[in-house]
Amino acid sequence: MVYDSPTRDGILHLLHRLDRPEDDAVLAAARELAAKVRSLDADWSELLVEAQRSAAPPAPVSGDTAAVLRALLGRADLMQDTREDLEGFLADLEAGRLGEDDRRYVHALQERLARR
Repeated sequence: MVYDSPTRDGILHLLHRLDRPEDDAVLAAARELAAKVRSLDADWSELLVEAQRSAAPPAPVSGDTAAVLRALLGRADLMQDTREDLEGFLADLEAGRLGEDDRRYVHALQERLARR
């Protein structure tokens, strides 16, 4: 699932409100948070990153990351923030500066969008 930065920021804001001392404020934040997740047509397992099961670093991504980035950038259904991130990743890749975490993100995004 892909969503924009303002949506992520809104979710984080609601999560921070869960730490307030007033029970009514916490309950209101929890309800808003649940409604936000429903409005994204998502569930918590899609929003929360799965915990790593070992301390070993993940295997490097194989495949042509440049081709994946170009294919993703060719999609009309990307949010503007996602498009800008991918353009930055492509620039980093072309400059020889794209990190392994970003490569994994690009390939995982391509896999998720391919399932739609």
